This record gives sequence, structure tokens and C-alpha cells, in this order.
Amino acid sequence: MEIIGILIAIIALVNASKALKENTELRAKLNELLYEKAKQQKELQELKKITTPTTDKDQDLPVPLPIQPTSDVKELKYWISKNDQECGPYTLDQLRQNLEEGTILLTDYIYKDKEWISLSQFIEDRKIDEKAIDLKVWLDKKIHRTGESIKTHLSAKDNNGIGVWGKGALVLIKLSESTLLPKEVISSWSIELNPLEESTQRLDFNAPEPGSYRLKLTLNDSDLSTIHEFSVVESAVKSAQEPSPITSDSKTLKTATETPKSRSLVHTAKEKVKGPDKRIAESATHSSPAKVELAKEKNSDSIEMKLGTYWFVRIGVVLLLTGIATLAWFKKSFFLDLSPGTKVGLFYALSTTMSGLGFWIQKKKEEVKNFGQVLIAGGFAATYFTTYAAHIFEPVKIIPDPTLALVLLFSLGALIVWFAEKLKSETIALFAIGASYYATYVPIIHSGEISPWVILASNLILAISSVIFMLRNQWFRMPALSMFASYCGFFIWRAMTEDPGLFIVALFACSLWIVYTVAALLSRDNGFKDNERATFITLNNGALFGLMSWDLLKNAESQYWILPLSIGVLLIGCAFFVSKALKEHSLTKNCYLIQGLTLITLGLMLTKQSESIKGPILAAESVILLFGAIRLKSLIVRYASVAAAAAAVIFGFISIANYAGDSLYSCLSIGGFLLFNAYLTSKRVEQDKESLLRPIVSYFMASALAVSITAFLIQADYSLMTGSILIASSGIFCASIYLLRVREFVLLGQIPAIFGALHTFEILSNTEGFGLAPLILLLLTLGLAHWWRLQKDKFIKEADPNEKQANGISLFYEIIYSATIISQLLLWLVANHQFSADWLWIGSLAAAAITAYSAITRAKFIGIFSQIFLFIACGIQIGICINGTEAAASMALIPIGTMLGTNLIIPNIANRLGSVAESIKRTFDLIQCGYRSAASGLLILWIYHFVPEDIQLWLSVFLSFACIMASKWRPATEWGWVALAFSLSGIMYIQNVPYDYQGPVSMIIAAAFFFSSRSFSGKESLITSIAYLSVGYIHLAIQLIEGKSMLPSMAGVLFLLTVQQITRRTGGKIAIPNEAHDSLIISGAIALFWWSTIKVGEDTEGLRSIIWAGLAVIYFALGLGLKERWYRLMGLGTLGIALLSLIPIILELSTEMKIASLFVLGAVFVGLGYVYTRYKEKINKLL
Repeated sequence: MEIIGILIAIIALVNASKALKENTELRAKLNELLYEKAKQQKELQELKKITTPTTDKDQDLPVPLPIQPTSDVKELKYWISKNDQECGPYTLDQLRQNLEEGTILLTDYIYKDKEWISLSQFIEDRKIDEKAIDLKVWLDKKIHRTGESIKTHLSAKDNNGIGVWGKGALVLIKLSESTLLPKEVISSWSIELNPLEESTQRLDFNAPEPGSYRLKLTLNDSDLSTIHEFSVVESAVKSAQEPSPITSDSKTLKTATETPKSRSLVHTAKEKVKGPDKRIAESATHSSPAKVELAKEKNSDSIEMKLGTYWFVRIGVVLLLTGIATLAWFKKSFFLDLSPGTKVGLFYALSTTMSGLGFWIQKKKEEVKNFGQVLIAGGFAATYFTTYAAHIFEPVKIIPDPTLALVLLFSLGALIVWFAEKLKSETIALFAIGASYYATYVPIIHSGEISPWVILASNLILAISSVIFMLRNQWFRMPALSMFASYCGFFIWRAMTEDPGLFIVALFACSLWIVYTVAALLSRDNGFKDNERATFITLNNGALFGLMSWDLLKNAESQYWILPLSIGVLLIGCAFFVSKALKEHSLTKNCYLIQGLTLITLGLMLTKQSESIKGPILAAESVILLFGAIRLKSLIVRYASVAAAAAAVIFGFISIANYAGDSLYSCLSIGGFLLFNAYLTSKRVEQDKESLLRPIVSYFMASALAVSITAFLIQADYSLMTGSILIASSGIFCASIYLLRVREFVLLGQIPAIFGALHTFEILSNTEGFGLAPLILLLLTLGLAHWWRLQKDKFIKEADPNEKQANGISLFYEIIYSATIISQLLLWLVANHQFSADWLWIGSLAAAAITAYSAITRAKFIGIFSQIFLFIACGIQIGICINGTEAAASMALIPIGTMLGTNLIIPNIANRLGSVAESIKRTFDLIQCGYRSAASGLLILWIYHFVPEDIQLWLSVFLSFACIMASKWRPATEWGWVALAFSLSGIMYIQNVPYDYQGPVSMIIAAAFFFSSRSFSGKESLITSIAYLSVGYIHLAIQLIEGKSMLPSMAGVLFLLTVQQITRRTGGKIAIPNEAHDSLIISGAIALFWWSTIKVGEDTEGLRSIIWAGLAVIYFALGLGLKERWYRLMGLGTLGIALLSLIPIILELSTEMKIASLFVLGAVFVGLGYVYTRYKEKINKLL
């Protein structure tokens, strides 16, 4: 635990040291500039000491004193010492001019403050004097508590201690606790210092949350700034309420009067930055600051107060109006039997009383002014409704003449406008108009017969009144309320009227639309914001279109297309007006534009033309809109063009689905228009080269191709010529890069060729014989493959800066077209020549010819894909060899020869291609390796099927050695494995050798491969040698098991051991592992032991022991002579076996044989003992 505590302490000390170091570095950087002035002053003093007059004459001369300074700096004059001559006096302007002309140098001296100093030092001092502004910010104390009011003092003085004017900013920054570096900005205030007003030099704010903070004061017209740091700690007693956040006053701290512009301030960040100023004592010298009042939140009224002061009077007025409206409609007497005139009189009296009472109240006291205005508005609304009801409703109808009713309504509307305008009361206007609408459109009122003209006039009067209020007084709630009420009233009236007539409906709706459109277009006040204006006109346009659509679809459905077309044109005109008169209201213009274009497009779509006609019309509209978008630079019109193009494509597909006779021409027309749009967009709209496929250009191009290709494939003949036309169109798009230079035409223009190729695959597979149509198809596809290889630089240049991506796309299309041409040719050849033995030469010839062609033209992918023909030929050969199908042996060699020939010319092809990527080179190497391996495998099959049995083994071994020799001529890894394949395949043919010679032949072949392994191929020849040796030993074991010990077998073993020693004794390029030599010795010794045992036979035990002993002596002799340890060990083993065999043998032998055996064995052991004794040291060395 003590160790852990020590480690924790060390870690804490390290972290503290690191933080202290960072803090020290920061403080050093901040204080570095503080001492710069002292350093400059010290250098100035040293310069004055070493500056002496140049000659004694200069010391003796009386030096004229400079003229006394005046109030104007430009009037100061100075003397210059130049080449021991005094010049002057000069003003500052003259000095500057002479310096620029070169008549005075910085090395000259100037007389200043009764001494001579260098002119360069004078200039430097003057810069400091002119720019020296003492800027300070400080607080009353360094540590504050959260929520405490912090008093900030600001000061800016010149070098004479005189306060200066200046504008700037005071920023509160929170510092990191560990590094004291700025972390985040908490608040910012704009300041305007005025030395004549102390209030501008004070700022109060509440302390933020605990932490370290920095105040930074910066002046705008210079880089001068200063900082002051302080800390905030947690309050000892937390207040129940959270401290109010720091907020900056919306108003800048300003002087009461205009001040002159402050002169240039000079403490830049690179020159001087004053550090924190400890001027707490000076705070007492300043008078009490005038606090900057921060915005205080007003306590919101309770819900009871809002209901009582605002809503109750409004609810009451609405209820009174509802009662008046109900009573006017009520046909029976109401307590008293009142005549219509009396009712109307009472209504007018009630209305007048309400208005008069409101007028008197709103004049009485200010706090009930709003209440009185609501009553005035209610009285006007009641008066308006009474006049309206006196003409409409039978119980109170006393104005039968509609003209008189309309005149009275209009007069009342004018009176409302005049009175509200006179009092400048939006409340009166708003409530009077709203209440009039309400009284007019209580649903139960309009259950009887109502004159539509009166309703139209009433709504128009109210609508116009609200618009007048908006235009004159900027009361923007008025038209919104009016529009909602007017259209709702129209809807209620229209729903309750059977058939008012299309003319009345159109006149009503259009009149209202005109009124509100005028309101939106003529209001120039910024209070009517762009988004509010756009919403207003959208609702107005939607109401007109919806209400008119209701009647048109009922009464004139066939002519309905005229409505959206007409309104659309009208809205386009409004958009044009807004673009000229309300330029800053872009959203309003765009709304008109979008809605107008949408309705025009809808109108064109609803015309009674066929889809084959509508599609091209809409496509033409898309072109016109695109021209308009370019002219007006309008994003909305551009997207409208895109939408019109989409509609055109949809109608094109509809005409295709309906099997219209002219759908092909219609879709091709649509495609032509959209292609023109793509071209125009690429040149005038999307001119950037950042993206390879520009969105709108690609959209137009893809749409044109989709509708055109679909129509063409459906209506065109099912023939090769159809595919040729599609491929040719892609060729035209490729060629367009030279003239039009639109990269999307080239990229997306390959889609027709892809469809054309897919269209022709099935047709080609059924096309027999040679004809012009297949030839044209193949040539067109071949041309595209070559174009993408030869002319892709044009495309890559147009795709700058995406050259790498464009190059990848070019490579992709080259691969696609190369694969397509090979697939087409293959299908055509298969259709004319089914897979048979003829493909041995057809496939090989086609592969060889196309490979040579690709080498000449450098079309590498055509050459690569052409190998499919060779693979098919090889597959046919494999089938012939496995199935035993009859075929000529020479024909079966053609694929093999073609593979080997291709393997030889691949390096030449690579050389012709020039500088290719490393991946391509590796691919060529893999192809060569694969071809050599495949040719070897086919040759093995060819030997198996076509070569006579008696030479199969020797041919295989010969080919194996040939591959080993080839690896020396042209090194390659696969040669060894091919040689191994040939040699191992020869093992199958060992059975064709006579039985008695199978073992020796295997051992001789093993010896030959073992010998070759040291010179040509290591691992593979050694594996082959082991394989043949194993086969030879297997045959030898079988013979010995059968009791046959034949001399050829022994000769084979001896030959193998001889080759082993020759190989051991002679050097080679490749070292054979020592384990291989030991294995041969052990296996050979065992084989000879077994062979000799079988040769002697079982009936001659004594002779067998003697033979074993002699064999052991031979092994010992070979081991000592050849310095082979395993020969000696095998001799010991053989001798041990011989001794063990003597025990039963000697017991059964006759006395003479026992004696002879003992003598022989004794002689052997004596001889061996002598040898080991005599040559002890040499044997030790050998061991």
C-alpha cells in the first residue's frame, strides 16, 4: 500500500509539474511583449551614448535649436546633420519627402530634444509616440462569487494621459482549468469609449459559474487589445433562485453626443499588449458608474388576468352579434310583436350605443383603451350586419333594392376604414372586419334564398377594407383574417346552393383572388416578411384553383384543362412582376413561379390530345423552361424543367403501354428534346468539372435514353439490324465528344449498345451461315472496343479533374466491348459448328488469329477474351481422350501447339503494349504459366490416348527431362512441376515393361533423376527419383516375397548406389540434402541383404551366415573407404544378424561345419579388430 501511495504521489507531482510548466510558458508569452518597450528604451540610451559628432568642427559649431513646437504637429521643424553639414530646418512633411527622394538617409543625424540622434532612431521613437495608447480593463477584485455583480472598468489614454475615443468589443472568455488557455466565449459586449462620459467606461454583469475567466478589451480601428483575468468561486450561501445568465444589452454603450473619430491607435498584437493591470486602488478615483441595465424578463400575467382583460370583452361582443343575427333571422315575435323597421331601428340603436360607449371609454383612461376599441369594433360590425340583414332576411327586410343595399354596405365599409384610420387602431379594424364576417356567415342564417350579388359585394367590401388597412397602416393580420373568412363564406354559400352558375362562381372567386393578390403585390413594407407573403399568396392561389375546380369538374369537365393553363400563365405574370418590383422577396417570386409552372404543366397534361402528342409537348415545354431558367438564373424554373421532362417521359411510356401507332416517333421526339436539354444544361448550367456525372445533365440523358430505347425495342423488328442500330447509336454518342464535348453523352450513351448486344445474343445463336447482318454487328462492336482503347484520352480530358476515375471507366467499357465481340463471335461459330472434333482446329485457329490481331492492334482485352476459343478446343480434346472418341492424333496436338505458341508470343504482346501496369505484367506471367501447365496436362492425356503402350513410359520420361532442360533455357517455376507431372505420369506406364525388368527400370530411372537433381532441378527431380525408387523397391519386394532373386534387380540396386556415390563425390549447382543420400544407402543395403538372403536360399543356413558376414565386411569396407557412416552401421547390423543366426545354426550343423563357421567368424572378428586397432585415430576422425 505504501508503494501504491508513493506511485500516486509521483504521478500527481508529474501532472502538476506539467500543468505548471504549461502555465509558466503561457505567462511568459503574455509578459514577453510587456518588457519590449523597456528593452527598446535601453537600446535607445546605449545608442545615445555612442552617438558623437563626427568632427571637432561639429562640436565647436553652435547648434541652432529647433523651433518651439506649436499645436500642429506638422509645424514642428528639425535640423539634419548630413556629411558634417547642417541642413534645415525641415518640417515632418519635408523630411518624409527628402527621405523618399534619397537626399536624406537613415544614417544621417537629427537634432531632437537638445541632442543629436540617428534619423532611424528618431523615426522609430516617433512611431512609438504616435501609437502609444494605454488601454486597460480591470475589476474591483480578483475573486468573485457566483451570481455576484461584477463591476468592470475600461480606460484608453494616449501617452500624455489624455483619454481617447474609441469603439471596440469586450469579450468574456472561460479558461481551461489545467492550461489556462481559452476554452469558450461566454459573452460579448459592444463598447464606445467617450472620455467625457464616465458611464461609457463602466460595465456591470453577473458572475458566471465557478472557474477561471478572462476579459479581453479590443479596439476596432487598431489591433490594440488588453486582457484581465479573474476567478469565480461557489457562493457560500446558495440563493434559492439560480443566478441570472450573462446577457449583453442590445444597445451599444454610446455617448449622448456625437464624438470625433479617435486617432490612430497603435498597440498591435505583435508590438505591445498590456498585461493584467493591478489598478484596484485607482477605482476609488472614479465616480460611481452608471450601470448598464440588462434586459429583465417581465412577469407574465396570470391566466385569470388574460381572460379578464382580453378575452371576456371579445367573447361578449361576439355573443351580442350572434344574438342580433339570430333575432334578425327569427320570424316570430320576440316578447313583443315588433315590425321589421322597429327591429332594424333597435339593432342600429344597440350598435350605436355599443360604439359610443366604447369611444367614450377609450378616451377616458389609457388602461381601458383596448376595451373601448373592442366595443367600437363590435358596434361597427353590428351596424354592418344590420344593414346587410335589412336586405337579406325577411323578418327584418326593409331595403328591397339591392343597389341601395350595396351602396349602404359600401358606405359602412368606408366608414369603418375611415374611423379605424382616424384612430390608428388595428383592434377596431380587425375586430370590426372579423365581426362583420362572422355575422354575415353564421351557417344557420343562409338557409333561405340569398342574392349572390349581395354576398359577392359584401365580401368584396370587407376584403377591400382589410387590404386598405394593410397597405396604409401595415396591419398584416387584416388580409389574412379577411381571406380566410371570405373563402370560407364562399365555400358555405356554394355548398348550400344548388347551381349558382359558373359565371357567378368565377366572378366571385376571381374578384377575391384579385383583391388579395393586389394586397400581396403592392405591399412594400418589410414587416410583411417574405415567408409570410409567400404563404399568403400560396393560400390565395390554392383557394382560387380549388374552388374553381369544384364547379368546372361538375359543369365543364371537358374544358377543365383551360383552368390550370390560364391560372398558370397568370401566376407566371405575377412572378415576373415580383421579380421587378419586389426583388428582395425571392421566396414569393419562387412560389408564384413554381405554382404557375406546375399548373401550366397540369393543363398541358389534361388536354384532350393523345399521350403521343402530350409527351412531345411537355418535352418542348421543358426546353422552354430551361431556356427561361438560364435567362432568369432561377433554380425554381430549372427544377420545373426537370419536372416537365419527367411528365413527358411518363406520357411516353403510357403511349408505349397503349400500343399507340405513333408511340415510336413520339418517344424519339421526347428523347430528342431531352438530349437537347442535356446539352444545354452542360454548357450553360452545370459547367463545373468537379463531378464526372453531373446530376441534371445525367438525368436528362438517362430519361431520353430510357424512353427512346424502350419504344424502339418494342416496335422494331426482332433482328440483328435492330441491335446494330442500337450499337451504332452508341458509336454516334462516342463521336459526339469531338464536337459537343459532353462527357455524359459518352458515358451514358453506351447504354444503347449494351441493350443492343443483349438483344442480339439469342439471334446470333440461331444464325447459320455467313451474312452481311452478322458482319455489320461484329464490326460495330469491334469499332466501339477499339474507340475506347484509342480515343479514351478525349473523354479523360473532358472529365478533368477526375482523370483517374475517367480512365477506370474507359478501361471498364473497353473490357465490356471486348467481351461482347468475343461472345458474339462465339455464339455465331457455335451456331454454325456444333461442339465436335472440328473445334480442335476451329477453336485453336480462332484463338491464334484473334491473339495475333490483338497483338498487332494492341487490343489486349480482345486477345485475353479470345482464349475462350482455345479453352473450348482443349475441352473437346479432354473429352476425346477420356471418352475414347475417335480422332486424329495430329488434330489433337493442335490445341497443345496453340497453347505453347501463345505462351511464346505473350512476351512480344507485352512489349508491343509498351509501358503497362505492374498488375498487367503479373497477369501475363500467370497466363504463360497457366498455358504451359495446361499444355503439359493435355500432352499427358494425348500420350495416354494416342501413343503406343511400349513407348509411353520413355516418352513421358523424355518429356520430363525436356522440361528440365527448358527450365535451364527459360527459367520458370512451373517447369519443375511440369517435369514432375510428366515423370509421375510415366509411373502408370511401368506396367508396360516386362515383369522381370520393372524393378531395375524403375531404379535406373530413379538414379537418372537423382543424378539430374544436382544440376538442373532440385526438389522436383528428387521427388521423381524417390517416386521411381519407391516403385522399384515395391517391385523388388514383390519379387523377393515370391522367392525370386533376379540379377537385373541386384544390378539396378547397385547402379542406384553407384549413382549416389557419384553424385556425392561430384559437385553440382544444387545441393542434394544429406538425408537423401543416407536414405539411398540404407534402402540399398537392405535391398542387397534381402536379395542375397533369398539368393542363397533357406536350405543353406551356414552358407547364408557366411554370406551375411561377408556382406557385413563389404559394408564395413565401403563405409571406411567411402567415408560413409551408414555403410558401417549397416555392416554392424548385418554382422549382428549373422551372429544371432549362428546360434541355432551351429547347434544343428555337423561338427565340421561348426568348426568352419567358428573359424570364419573368428577370422572376421579378428580382422575387424585389427582394422579398428590399427586405424583407431583415423576411424575416430571418421566417426
